[in-house]
Amino acid sequence: MTLIPLILWLIAAACCIAIVILARHYAGTKEEPKPVAKSAIALHFVSLVLAMAPYVAFIIYRHDISAAMRTWYTKVGWVSGAVLVALIAWDLWAMYRIASKAAEDQARRARQHAEQHVDAQPSSQTAGGENPGRSQSL
Repeated sequence: MTLIPLILWLIAAACCIAIVILARHYAGTKEEPKPVAKSAIALHFVSLVLAMAPYVAFIIYRHDISAAMRTWYTKVGWVSGAVLVALIAWDLWAMYRIASKAAEDQARRARQHAEQHVDAQPSSQTAGGENPGRSQSL
């Protein structure tokens, strides 16, 4: 029981690092970025739950933990919480960057597609500069 909070904290930290690795691995190439993988998003929610687990476990098992370990957990509690918050923020930042690049690429491809189709269509305007199929109103 003494090491359960520590083990849960290590699992949560590893999960946070795995999200960044997973998100970057499946992000695609620089020329053709992909959106954030659904598995990375799901793992992010799992990491949020796992980030709370060590502190809940400490509260539940605090009477079964030795006095020395209880003191140590109390001393490192705020620091370990700050580290997990930083890791979760890093996850969000990495997923945002990947999603942003994918959205920019999608907008660029849509713009290119529209430009190709505009260039390929013949002009429907008459010599007078009016579109015969539309009425002009002010």
